[in-house]
Amino acid sequence: TFDIDVNGVVKVSAKDLGLLPLLEPPLLPLFPSLLKKHTHSHALLPSKKEKPLLFTFYIFYKVIPYYHISNVKEESTMQTLLYGAQIITQNEQDEIHKEGWILLEDDRIIGIGAGAPPEVPEGTVKRCLPGRVIMPGIVNIHTHVGGTLFKGLTEDIKGAFYGLAFPMERFITRESMYSISMLGAMEAVKFGSTFIDDLYHFPESTARAAEELGLRGIIAQKIYDPDLQNLHNNDYSSVPGQAAQKLQANVDLYETFNGRGNGRIEIGFAPHATDTVPIALAKEIAATAGKYHAPVHTHVAQTSQEIAHNREAYGMTPVEYLFETGLAQQKLIAAHCVCVTENDVRLLAENKVHVAHCPEVFFKAGYFAPVDLWHKYGVTYALGTDWVTLNPWTNMRIYLGCWRTLGGLDEQQAGAKLAFRKITMDAARLVGKEKEIGSLEVGKKADLIVMDAREPHLQPMYDLDIRSTLVWNATGNEVETVIIDGKTIVDGKRVLTVDETAATQEATAICHKYLARQLGAQNQL
Repeated sequence: TFDIDVNGVVKVSAKDLGLLPLLEPPLLPLFPSLLKKHTHSHALLPSKKEKPLLFTFYIFYKVIPYYHISNVKEESTMQTLLYGAQIITQNEQDEIHKEGWILLEDDRIIGIGAGAPPEVPEGTVKRCLPGRVIMPGIVNIHTHVGGTLFKGLTEDIKGAFYGLAFPMERFITRESMYSISMLGAMEAVKFGSTFIDDLYHFPESTARAAEELGLRGIIAQKIYDPDLQNLHNNDYSSVPGQAAQKLQANVDLYETFNGRGNGRIEIGFAPHATDTVPIALAKEIAATAGKYHAPVHTHVAQTSQEIAHNREAYGMTPVEYLFETGLAQQKLIAAHCVCVTENDVRLLAENKVHVAHCPEVFFKAGYFAPVDLWHKYGVTYALGTDWVTLNPWTNMRIYLGCWRTLGGLDEQQAGAKLAFRKITMDAARLVGKEKEIGSLEVGKKADLIVMDAREPHLQPMYDLDIRSTLVWNATGNEVETVIIDGKTIVDGKRVLTVDETAATQEATAICHKYLARQLGAQNQL
């Protein structure tokens, strides 16, 4: 800016001169003589001819902006009071309020407590919620929302993962990925997930869908070297230029979307799996993620084919690969870690590698992680749903059942309290967001869900620990309201931010078309 003091002295700084080309074109011809006098910050006395010019400039850039700024009213805050419900806080004291209240202001929680609600300012939105349960939004640390494309296709067909899903992915386009991601994201949020950690094809489409829906999440590009549709033949031949292109796409994604949606959208880096990302490529991804201080998300030890390939190609297990490549030293989420040795489990535990445990998807596949070893060594983990089914409620039941059956844990060691922690605070901690989400506490983000506990299958709901009733009986369809970043995304069990019906119909039509194309291609073989 130009400052004119009472003596008519105009103070100009060089940084201000860089703005002059942005002035309205009619003013530009007036400045050449004045600009010749400046090479750095100093004061000058204007000539007789320059005074009108400087006066115009002063009015244009000092008075008018000041007038507008001084007349802009401070943006009003929005407060919402929810009360009369049971509240599961998931705070450090593990408080559950039999009848409580929570006060939100814009995107933050500013009050929470038991009993009658406090007096609030006029204009506060008030909602009395008897018979409901308010809890933190679910933090889902491993998803592929675009993988909803394969719902009902991978569970009952032998070899469908490599033989059907990967080949069918070749039909996906940037445009169709937006529609399919929106469908999966709506499923996730309607089941109560307010955060997803997602990697897949065309992640810019997933990021756009998540941003428009109002979801919070970390989104990453699926980076890999071979042609995935050839993996069912155990063919890992490199596709020239593909890996470099996908890594650059991940960088572009970061530079375009990171921080979007009031910070709800964060971008990470995603080497697809230990068998589809050669060691040199993995090291490059680790270095790039480190440069951007971005999180990393990958699949580890998820199939016997992956184990065999890594033994032959690298002479190491998938877990050892994490340390060889430097991925373990990043802000890593290692999904699955199912086909692991005892030494692998020890490495994971001793180095506190963050593992995304996805019980339901492997329960369907007929094999499971050696959770007895996980428990013995103390692996750091939380829960994710993976793809196809994005329901954290069925996932929790399968988690507890398998840990009791295969891990040898009893009801006290593997109960509803533990399951709740693995979808809230433990999960938030693993993705580095424990100070913002994962519990209902003053100062944290206003991410929460409201469940209708008046449903017959949730009654009677005893006060001993209502989490037991929810974990063992809820289906997810009881989620009535979802609030993320202080904004209501779902209410009355319907998505508010997008046209739920139209979005569902559009994505469903695309999925049916892709299956027909895949089946047609297979019939021609």
